[in-house]
Amino acid sequence: MTNPIDPTETQDPLAPETPPELIDEAGQDAAFGNWPEVFGVVLTAFLVWLIFAFTG
Repeated sequence: MTNPIDPTETQDPLAPETPPELIDEAGQDAAFGNWPEVFGVVLTAFLVWLIFAFTG
C-alpha cells in the first residue's frame, strides 16, 4: 500500500510565497500579439544596416 504524497513535503521551504493580489494579475496575459517581436527584428536589421552603411 502506498501513501499519498503530502504536497507540503514537495514544496521548497525557501521559495517565496506569492501575495494573493499578484496571483490574480499573473493570470492576465497581455494580448500584444507578435508585433513586439516583428518590431524588434526590423529595428535590429535597421541598426545592423546603419552600422555597415557608415563604417564601410
